[in-house]
Amino acid sequence: MRFYVSWYPGDPWYPLYDDDCAMLISVTSVSREWTLGDFAELPGYLMLDSGGYRYANVPGERPNPREVFERQLRIIEGYDVKTILCALDYPLLDPDASSNEKDRCLSQTVAYAYEFKSLTEQYQLPDCVEEMGIIQGYDVSSMTYCANRLQNIGFANYGVGSLASLKHHRQILERVQAVMEILGSDLHIFGVSAVETAAALHDLEIRSVDSSRPAQA
Repeated sequence: MRFYVSWYPGDPWYPLYDDDCAMLISVTSVSREWTLGDFAELPGYLMLDSGGYRYANVPGERPNPREVFERQLRIIEGYDVKTILCALDYPLLDPDASSNEKDRCLSQTVAYAYEFKSLTEQYQLPDCVEEMGIIQGYDVSSMTYCANRLQNIGFANYGVGSLASLKHHRQILERVQAVMEILGSDLHIFGVSAVETAAALHDLEIRSVDSSRPAQA
């Protein structure tokens, strides 16, 4: 199972210490001018997050999917790094939100996924770059619904979000396993910080996880 370590400006540049490291970088964590060209050593694997989690807190700043996609491409332009570009999504941050609000966020995530997929088909992506659709939901049923919709769109990779706020290990595994029934275990799980949970995901043969905890520490 691959571990993507979240990176923010001011953190150690991990490729200086491990040239095969996997890094998760959000477009909202770096300046508009920042690119991989700022560093001589490059990671072995890179995942460029859309910043959807931050935009869910400040929706007035949310760009459209094209703006996020083009920003992701500028970051890696000219560099041959195995990269996954994440679709812009709409994470569900408030478990007490109304059912209408939850459904609106879910519908917006699916709509963004359609637009993101269309953009990847319009552009000639380098061979080292793939796209990822992000599954969101607020319970097993909504996660299953979103997974089915994104499967119909057809992505090279799938990630599972809306888990970071869950406090119980069992709840996380229930939702991940519901998605696995549709898409299999070749998934990336966002926001895993508990060692127990990471170990259980490894046993399920999940492909990769990430956590921002090392950066925060």
